[in-house]
Amino acid sequence: AIDSPIIRQAEKNEIIEALDRQGEWFRVIFLKDSGEATTGYVHESLVTVIEGAPEKITQRVVKPIEEDKPRRKKTTPRREKPVKPKIKKPETQKPQPKQTIPSEQMLKRIGFRFAVGSNYVVGGQLNEGAKGLADFYRETLGISGTYKVRPFHLSYLASTEVFFPLGNIFSIGVGLDYYRGELESVVKFDRTDFADYYSAKPRVDATPISVYIASHPAPFIFIKIGIEYYFAKASYYYRYQTEDFWQEWSGSAKAQGIGFLGGIGYEYEIAPFAKLFIEAVGHYAKIEGFKGTDNYKGRIQA
Repeated sequence: AIDSPIIRQAEKNEIIEALDRQGEWFRVIFLKDSGEATTGYVHESLVTVIEGAPEKITQRVVKPIEEDKPRRKKTTPRREKPVKPKIKKPETQKPQPKQTIPSEQMLKRIGFRFAVGSNYVVGGQLNEGAKGLADFYRETLGISGTYKVRPFHLSYLASTEVFFPLGNIFSIGVGLDYYRGELESVVKFDRTDFADYYSAKPRVDATPISVYIASHPAPFIFIKIGIEYYFAKASYYYRYQTEDFWQEWSGSAKAQGIGFLGGIGYEYEIAPFAKLFIEAVGHYAKIEGFKGTDNYKGRIQA
């Protein structure tokens, strides 16, 4: 038997045109309710063949109108090349060294100092030699009266330091200084007909290298003590001139020695990384063993 759903229920005595016969079934053509022609099957038990009609009917030229069904395009799935997954190698991280962060106060104290100023120099044998030669001429010439050879004590200095914190209170520093001091004195010895002149010009140069420890009891005050090593040079120039002759001596000598320092200072912050400071420092160094040369010149007028 042919299994088929009921497409249309025919009315009694309705004439239906058969296209052909397949066993017990007639293939017939009829109109749907919508007016479209279609085909179907009817069992021989439900119909009566009209007399005179042939049992086998050839297919008519009229083609049944079939419902268009949307055609699906066959698409061939595109084969994609398999993508190899990229395996990222694990990065090996190098252990970083531990960093120590100094305190803000320590960062503020680390730095450089530059200074200019003056220094008091004892003078020692340089001042004694200048006065002693003046006394010699006065006694030799038999000149009476008073005179004064000025001793030199003032020197000018330039200093630079670098210091590092050892904590919140203490710091260590290294310094390099330069001192230079000289003074010229002229003495006039009056005689009956003319005058004699004596001049003296002692000079000292020193370059100490220092290492010191400083304490900061308050943010704006520091105290320091340290040790120094001196490179010193002493020089002199003496000249005596009278009516008929003149003579002069000049010389220089060098020596090295150890000294000490101690001082106190005040700081005033003028910018985040700049301070203005003033300090008073005492230096002590007794340097001996100077070695050098002495030159003499003289001329007697005829």
